Amino acid sequence: MGARFILNDLQQKAFDYFVTRGFLPVDKDAYPVFKRYDGGDNLLGEMTATVAVIWGFEYYALYKVMGGYLCSLWFFRHDPDYYFEVNRPSRPDCSLSDLISALYTMTQEAGLSCLRIYSVNEENLKEFQNIPGFDIETDYSGDRSEYFYKVKDLMELTGSVNFYKRKRLKRCFSLDNISIKPITGENINLVLGVHDKWCEHQDCDYCRSFVGCERKALEIMVSIYNDKEKTGLLLYEGDVPAGYIICEQINKKVSYLYQGKAVIQDFFIYLIYMMYKDYLPDVEYMDLNEDMGHEGLRMFKRHLSVYELWRKYLLTYGKQ
Repeated sequence: MGARFILNDLQQKAFDYFVTRGFLPVDKDAYPVFKRYDGGDNLLGEMTATVAVIWGFEYYALYKVMGGYLCSLWFFRHDPDYYFEVNRPSRPDCSLSDLISALYTMTQEAGLSCLRIYSVNEENLKEFQNIPGFDIETDYSGDRSEYFYKVKDLMELTGSVNFYKRKRLKRCFSLDNISIKPITGENINLVLGVHDKWCEHQDCDYCRSFVGCERKALEIMVSIYNDKEKTGLLLYEGDVPAGYIICEQINKKVSYLYQGKAVIQDFFIYLIYMMYKDYLPDVEYMDLNEDMGHEGLRMFKRHLSVYELWRKYLLTYGKQ
């Protein structure tokens, strides 16, 4: 694993300031707090508890519950080099305007130039834009939009556009030495070995340049994995683990594909197919996260199946 990026002087000053204001690390101990904000009947919500906790270490993330809102602060090596995410409760103890004013005051005291709030979806965008007393800029990037698939489309793979996927799946089903087993608390550690095999053919520094260390995130996933919350599959070639996939049904309609790898060509698609065919058959949608501007991820996600992009907006607040 490569080294985590180092905060610059301004980021370090801000990090230290927010710690003095009662912000805590987003780590596995924070999981129960974040989990309270998961679920609901929305098609998509803000960042899930699992995503936050497994990636919190990589991005020096801190969090605090303020007025009932779950506020997390993230730092990055690229632009934007910091932002907040805000998960809203069903019954907040203060107005959104009061919360943003409080966060803005803290960012100024921390030496940051402005308040940035990310992952605001279209449903809530106007509310975040209509905060009095601020000049507000709204930005959108396709690099940071969620890929959203209908499970029905993933299962049927109809039409000429899916000809080669059907052909690859048929080849996967024809192999006699391939088997699948559910991931449990007893065998979850095996995913680390699979990931290490995959990493042997990757450039660690390159991966870190746009996403951070997925191996480290997987270690944290292993530490919080609960097969009553999440659904995972291990792919075996003979007796040797050769692939894995970890998903979670986050509400009645949506599942989230957190992590997965296969060291045999084409078998990640096979794992997705088997997950939704046999283990999450009642879910309507799969969320496959962002492509982060990475051409390889973008190509895979855009060719996997018919998709929609869930827009997420970055709002920047400065005083008028």
